[in-house]
Amino acid sequence: MKEKKIKEKNKINFHLPNNKKVQKLKEQGITLIALVVTIILLLILAGVTISQIAGSNGLFQRTRQAVEKYKNAAEEEQIQIGMLEQYVSDFSVIGESEAEVSIKGLEATGNAKEKTITVKVTVQGESTGVEYKINSQENWTERQTEGTAKEGEETEYTYTFENLALGKGYYVRVKAYDKNEKYAEVTSDVITLNNIMTATESDVLSPKTFLTEDGTLKTGSMRNNNGMDATLGAGETKEIPAGYTSGGKITVKTLKEQTPGDATEGNILNGKKAWVEGKQLTGNMPNKSGQVVEAKTITKGGDYALLSIPENGYYTTDSKIKGLRSAIEGNKKFKLLFGETPGNGEKKSLEVDKDYDVLYIFCADTRTGAYDFTGVTINSWMSTYNKANGGTSGIAAVENVKKDTTITYVGYGGAGTGIAFFVEE
Repeated sequence: MKEKKIKEKNKINFHLPNNKKVQKLKEQGITLIALVVTIILLLILAGVTISQIAGSNGLFQRTRQAVEKYKNAAEEEQIQIGMLEQYVSDFSVIGESEAEVSIKGLEATGNAKEKTITVKVTVQGESTGVEYKINSQENWTERQTEGTAKEGEETEYTYTFENLALGKGYYVRVKAYDKNEKYAEVTSDVITLNNIMTATESDVLSPKTFLTEDGTLKTGSMRNNNGMDATLGAGETKEIPAGYTSGGKITVKTLKEQTPGDATEGNILNGKKAWVEGKQLTGNMPNKSGQVVEAKTITKGGDYALLSIPENGYYTTDSKIKGLRSAIEGNKKFKLLFGETPGNGEKKSLEVDKDYDVLYIFCADTRTGAYDFTGVTINSWMSTYNKANGGTSGIAAVENVKKDTTITYVGYGGAGTGIAFFVEE
């Protein structure tokens, strides 16, 4: 019996659980899924957080940038402090005053080309060496011990800082130690390594001096022209020599100043243009060049005759003035070819019997509309007298009248329009 109970006790039960147990297992399954989802969300949040911290613009990067800015600001502050110190004195002793050595001279020279600053220190007394420091760097240089002097003597030390930045200000601190490890300390003026100098003698005003990039002192050769002024007219120039000028004024004359004169339109040939007193004028002087004009009046006096020019204008040597030969030569004999006083509107005619160099025509009334000629052209009348009715009688000379020319005449002034044709005998 005992053995049977043991066997029953160790018997495995394969019966399915009841409904409550199944429901409990289901509830436990939902809890596991929620746990997995929670873990996934935590992993996502962790990735985002890591990105924010370690990314290109993350917390670590921004922290490094802030540290760099702080370092730069600290250096700038140290430079400003150094600049203030240089206004206090040439050398500011900030070390222990009990040292048995003293620094008698400090010369710091920058070389922009080599990007270096060379320091020369003169130490008086029995020194065990010199240390250097530039700006706010953390450590001092190794101590220079060569060339140490005895008490009362002077020793020169030289040190060069290399690979410096252009355009940045530097100041140098120097410590000189005595045999008791006490020191005297000085600080130099601020030195700025300017960009490499490119000026030559021709770029610098004479006699000013300048330093080349290798430290050579040279004298400028640029010419000093001082101030330059000029007043120019049309077509004029002002030579500006090479060199420096302190300024000046170039004045251009006004058009009126450049076109002085007193001519009027009547003094200028017709159609031609000219500038007078700043104004453009168009001439209206008649052009009689090469023309033959009728003398306005003929005045005889002794052995000569004066022929008046009929109008103002421009005449050349080939211009001619003509007048009646009889009026010029004096007593001439004339032959009457035809003479009559026709009635008002009556036509009269003359048949020329041969060639005549000059045919003279007398008309009792030369007013416009008082006569009408055909066969010849009357260019002008030489007036002889004025009639009481306001009319004017005159004589005209017609040249080169050919044989068989028919000259007709119609008068409209009644008895006052007499006509006569005559020639020289």
